[in-house]
Amino acid sequence: MIMTKIILSIACTLDGFIARENGSVDFLDPFNEDAGDNNWFADFLKNISAIIMGNITFQQYHTHPGFFEFYKGKEIYVFSHNPNLTHDKVTFVNTTPEEFLRKLNTDKDIWLLGGAKIIKIFKDLNLIDEYIIGIVPVIIGRGIRLFEESDFDRKLTFVKTEVFNSGIVNLCYTKP
Repeated sequence: MIMTKIILSIACTLDGFIARENGSVDFLDPFNEDAGDNNWFADFLKNISAIIMGNITFQQYHTHPGFFEFYKGKEIYVFSHNPNLTHDKVTFVNTTPEEFLRKLNTDKDIWLLGGAKIIKIFKDLNLIDEYIIGIVPVIIGRGIRLFEESDFDRKLTFVKTEVFNSGIVNLCYTKP
């Protein structure tokens, strides 16, 4: 096994939400059209071989037009407690993250896409190597928080900020 970095790269509102209460991320729509700000993302994807997401996130978004085209060439792993799920374009995972990572063989980084439950699990197990949090200049008041409540503190090391014309600011941290 070749161990690479697990990178949480996700957008959230200024008030800390990754989605509305119903799971919608419609507040991101105006920012998806700004191709000038998306060059960093194309570079990010070049170094990614696998994407990890939770089943709620997958079920909510996999039927959107272009979902699989957007992630073409990347292995998609969906964590779920249901051992009977199948899909021809993803691999469902019903093991612990540690067991899954021991078996994963990749020479590129792994993108932890979300949602909040899988992020909490990986964060609490200290498996996230790098955090790239895109702060979107929108306040929605309530929704699904980026980080669920937890009994684990995580000290991070600041790496850099990236400021985009759209007003989005990426905050980049690594674990010490």
